[in-house]
Amino acid sequence: MSKVNHPLNCHNKTNHNTGSFKGGKTISDFGLSKQDVSKYDDRKTILSNHYNTLIQKNQHLFDHISGQCICGMCICGRCKCPRQNLEQDYKRGGKSEYQKEFIEKDNNQGRVDDTFYKMQYHNKQPMELSTTNRKDFDPKKIPEYKRVQEERNRDKYLPFAGVSSYGDTYQRFPSNPVAQIKPAAHPTVIKDMPFAGESMYKSYYKGDKVPFDPEVQYMINKNKRGQFKSPLNPDFPFLDETSNKFFYQPFKTRRQPSQLNKNKYDPLPAFDGQFLTTKNQDFQQWQKKKCPARTVLNSMYEADLAKTRSSYGRKSVSKY
Repeated sequence: MSKVNHPLNCHNKTNHNTGSFKGGKTISDFGLSKQDVSKYDDRKTILSNHYNTLIQKNQHLFDHISGQCICGMCICGRCKCPRQNLEQDYKRGGKSEYQKEFIEKDNNQGRVDDTFYKMQYHNKQPMELSTTNRKDFDPKKIPEYKRVQEERNRDKYLPFAGVSSYGDTYQRFPSNPVAQIKPAAHPTVIKDMPFAGESMYKSYYKGDKVPFDPEVQYMINKNKRGQFKSPLNPDFPFLDETSNKFFYQPFKTRRQPSQLNKNKYDPLPAFDGQFLTTKNQDFQQWQKKKCPARTVLNSMYEADLAKTRSSYGRKSVSKY
């Protein structure tokens, strides 16, 4: 990408030795002395150098404005300049008179090295000082807050004195104390003795096999699909033949190999442009061209990926 030439880079066109400017004019034509010219020339040089540094820092931005960037090289319409390359950096290149004459304030400087104060050459006794606030306002003990419970009016000579019949009967009615009587210790079962009896389930259902009865099995097979059958459905299988089975009997087809036609035909003579279709004319020419901006973007992405992989300690960079 070419470097952008700023219009302020024109101080070289002035001949300071002779005091002549462009167009044949001299210093006397403007009514300025050589001291004024040298003073303004120094300012112009500083300003020109400042603009040159801005152009160097924001080279991608000025290339983007002038069209000499990835957006200008793109022919497919999908390549754009990365946003991080278009960030503007307008920090001043030189220092002002205030920055030159006045040093940085103490509060903006770094923290003082306090290793000396942590050594054993200082007084380890507690600081016996006091402030006026500490002398005048001694801490007092705050009395504990005790909650005062209000006594309820329980007079019952009025028709309703704040107590309902439900509360008087059930809520304030004391319950009888529970008598702590231990039950008599008369065990009826010995825990360590094994069970020597037999349950009714074990005595009646021992798991013996049922004897095979053919009549019972016939009734079971007969009534598998339900007890209520259609009277038209007999108990024997279907013994007739359907029309589909009668007319469409399975048979094997004979395999006949295909015979190639041995007749020779003379092809049409070849001519120029016989395969040139409208699709090839309209679209084929764009497939051969590769967007140059895409090549630049791929190289930038590969460089960023290699930098990222190197920061993680990986030697090989995979292509994508």
